[in-house]
Amino acid sequence: MVELLGKFERIRLTKPKRVIDASVILETIFETDFCCTNYIKSAGFDYQAFITMPLLGETILKIISKLSKDPLTKEKVFDLVSDLIQSERLHIIPHNTSSDELFRHLQNSLSIIPRDDLLHIAEIITSGFNEFVTIDTKINKDSAKRILHEQFKLKIINPKRR
Repeated sequence: MVELLGKFERIRLTKPKRVIDASVILETIFETDFCCTNYIKSAGFDYQAFITMPLLGETILKIISKLSKDPLTKEKVFDLVSDLIQSERLHIIPHNTSSDELFRHLQNSLSIIPRDDLLHIAEIITSGFNEFVTIDTKINKDSAKRILHEQFKLKIINPKRR
Protein backbone atom coordinates (compact mmCIF):
# COMPACT_ATOMS: atom_id res chain seq x y z
CA MET A 1 0.00 0.00 0.00
CA VAL A 2 2.84 2.40 0.84
CA GLU A 3 4.39 1.80 -2.58
CA LEU A 4 1.07 2.57 -4.27
CA LEU A 5 0.68 5.84 -2.36
CA GLY A 6 4.22 6.75 -3.38
CA LYS A 7 3.26 6.24 -7.01
CA PHE A 8 0.19 8.50 -6.70
CA GLU A 9 2.28 11.12 -4.93
CA ARG A 10 4.86 11.03 -7.75
CA ILE A 11 2.10 11.43 -10.34
CA ARG A 12 0.64 14.39 -8.42
CA LEU A 13 4.03 16.05 -8.22
CA THR A 14 4.42 15.93 -12.02
CA LYS A 15 1.26 17.97 -12.55
CA PRO A 16 1.79 21.65 -13.49
CA LYS A 17 1.78 24.12 -10.59
CA ARG A 18 -0.55 27.04 -11.27
CA VAL A 19 -1.45 30.10 -9.23
CA ILE A 20 -5.17 30.91 -9.46
CA ASP A 21 -6.31 34.54 -9.60
CA ALA A 22 -9.23 35.85 -7.55
CA SER A 23 -10.95 36.72 -10.85
CA VAL A 24 -11.25 33.04 -11.80
CA ILE A 25 -12.77 32.03 -8.46
CA LEU A 26 -15.20 34.96 -8.44
CA GLU A 27 -16.25 34.34 -12.05
CA THR A 28 -17.68 30.96 -10.99
CA ILE A 29 -20.57 32.93 -9.46
CA PHE A 30 -21.62 34.89 -12.52
CA GLU A 31 -20.56 32.92 -15.59
CA THR A 32 -23.00 31.18 -17.89
CA ASP A 33 -20.46 29.20 -19.93
CA PHE A 34 -18.97 27.39 -16.87
CA CYS A 35 -15.38 27.73 -18.17
CA CYS A 36 -14.01 28.94 -14.83
CA THR A 37 -16.19 26.54 -12.84
CA ASN A 38 -14.95 23.57 -14.86
CA TYR A 39 -11.37 24.81 -14.59
CA ILE A 40 -11.61 25.14 -10.80
CA LYS A 41 -13.21 21.68 -10.56
CA SER A 42 -10.16 20.17 -12.29
CA ALA A 43 -7.83 21.55 -9.58
CA GLY A 44 -5.86 18.74 -8.01
CA PHE A 45 -6.54 16.44 -10.94
CA ASP A 46 -5.19 18.17 -14.07
CA TYR A 47 -2.90 20.58 -12.23
CA GLN A 48 -1.79 21.60 -8.74
CA ALA A 49 -3.59 24.80 -7.72
CA PHE A 50 -2.09 27.49 -5.52
CA ILE A 51 -3.19 30.89 -4.28
CA THR A 52 -1.09 33.56 -2.61
CA MET A 53 -2.17 35.08 0.70
CA PRO A 54 -2.85 38.47 -0.97
CA LEU A 55 -4.95 36.79 -3.70
CA LEU A 56 -6.91 34.86 -1.07
CA GLY A 57 -7.46 38.12 0.82
CA GLU A 58 -8.63 39.83 -2.37
CA THR A 59 -11.04 36.97 -3.04
CA ILE A 60 -12.55 37.17 0.45
CA LEU A 61 -12.76 40.98 0.36
CA LYS A 62 -14.60 40.90 -2.98
CA ILE A 63 -16.97 38.19 -1.75
CA ILE A 64 -17.83 40.31 1.28
CA SER A 65 -18.14 43.63 -0.57
CA LYS A 66 -19.80 42.53 -3.82
CA LEU A 67 -22.11 39.86 -2.43
CA SER A 68 -23.24 41.52 0.78
CA LYS A 69 -26.89 41.52 -0.35
CA ASP A 70 -26.86 37.90 -1.52
CA PRO A 71 -26.05 35.64 1.44
CA LEU A 72 -26.72 32.38 -0.44
CA THR A 73 -24.25 33.19 -3.21
CA LYS A 74 -21.74 34.47 -0.67
CA GLU A 75 -22.02 31.19 1.24
CA LYS A 76 -21.65 29.20 -1.99
CA VAL A 77 -18.35 30.91 -2.85
CA PHE A 78 -17.00 30.66 0.69
CA ASP A 79 -17.88 26.95 0.63
CA LEU A 80 -16.13 26.49 -2.73
CA VAL A 81 -12.90 28.09 -1.49
CA SER A 82 -13.09 26.31 1.86
CA ASP A 83 -13.72 22.91 0.24
CA LEU A 84 -10.81 23.38 -2.19
CA ILE A 85 -8.44 24.24 0.66
CA GLN A 86 -9.67 21.53 3.04
CA SER A 87 -9.48 18.84 0.34
CA GLU A 88 -5.94 20.03 -0.46
CA ARG A 89 -6.87 20.81 -4.06
CA LEU A 90 -5.95 24.48 -3.49
CA HIS A 91 -2.75 25.22 -1.59
CA ILE A 92 -1.98 28.54 0.07
CA ILE A 93 1.43 30.03 -0.69
CA PRO A 94 2.94 31.69 2.39
CA HIS A 95 3.45 35.43 1.98
CA ASN A 96 6.66 36.21 0.14
CA THR A 97 7.76 39.82 -0.01
CA SER A 98 8.76 40.52 -3.58
CA SER A 99 11.77 42.65 -4.28
CA ASP A 100 11.24 46.34 -4.94
CA GLU A 101 13.47 46.01 -7.97
CA LEU A 102 11.26 43.34 -9.56
CA PHE A 103 8.10 45.35 -8.86
CA ARG A 104 9.66 48.52 -10.38
CA HIS A 105 10.76 46.54 -13.42
CA LEU A 106 7.22 45.20 -13.84
CA GLN A 107 5.79 48.72 -13.50
CA ASN A 108 8.13 49.99 -16.23
CA SER A 109 7.46 47.05 -18.56
CA LEU A 110 3.72 46.65 -17.97
CA SER A 111 2.27 50.08 -17.18
CA ILE A 112 -1.17 49.01 -18.46
CA ILE A 113 -1.58 46.52 -15.60
CA PRO A 114 -2.89 47.95 -12.29
CA ARG A 115 -0.49 48.19 -9.34
CA ASP A 116 -2.22 45.52 -7.21
CA ASP A 117 -2.05 43.00 -10.07
CA LEU A 118 1.65 43.80 -10.57
CA LEU A 119 2.21 43.12 -6.86
CA HIS A 120 0.49 39.73 -7.28
CA ILE A 121 2.61 38.95 -10.35
CA ALA A 122 5.82 39.96 -8.55
CA GLU A 123 4.94 37.69 -5.63
CA ILE A 124 4.13 34.78 -7.98
CA ILE A 125 7.46 35.16 -9.79
CA THR A 126 9.40 35.58 -6.54
CA SER A 127 7.73 32.43 -5.16
CA GLY A 128 9.07 30.46 -8.12
CA PHE A 129 5.83 29.79 -10.01
CA ASN A 130 5.67 30.03 -13.79
CA GLU A 131 1.94 29.68 -14.55
CA PHE A 132 -0.79 32.16 -13.58
CA VAL A 133 -4.48 31.49 -14.30
CA THR A 134 -6.51 34.67 -14.75
CA ILE A 135 -9.33 36.14 -16.80
CA ASP A 136 -8.11 39.69 -16.19
CA THR A 137 -8.30 41.44 -19.57
CA LYS A 138 -5.21 43.64 -19.07
CA ILE A 139 -3.01 40.72 -18.06
CA ASN A 140 -4.40 38.66 -20.97
CA LYS A 141 -3.46 41.26 -23.59
CA ASP A 142 -1.05 39.69 -26.06
CA SER A 143 1.62 42.33 -25.40
CA ALA A 144 1.49 41.77 -21.61
CA LYS A 145 1.52 37.98 -22.00
CA ARG A 146 4.52 38.20 -24.32
CA ILE A 147 6.51 40.41 -21.91
CA LEU A 148 5.67 38.20 -18.92
CA HIS A 149 6.68 35.08 -20.80
CA GLU A 150 9.85 36.42 -22.45
CA GLN A 151 11.24 38.35 -19.49
CA PHE A 152 9.98 36.30 -16.54
CA LYS A 153 9.05 32.88 -17.99
CA LEU A 154 5.52 33.41 -16.61
CA LYS A 155 2.80 31.76 -18.70
CA ILE A 156 -0.67 33.31 -18.49
CA ILE A 157 -3.58 30.87 -18.79
CA ASN A 158 -7.12 32.06 -19.48
CA PRO A 159 -9.71 29.32 -18.76
CA LYS A 160 -12.19 31.06 -21.07
CA ARG A 161 -9.87 30.60 -24.07
CA ARG A 162 -9.13 26.91 -23.76
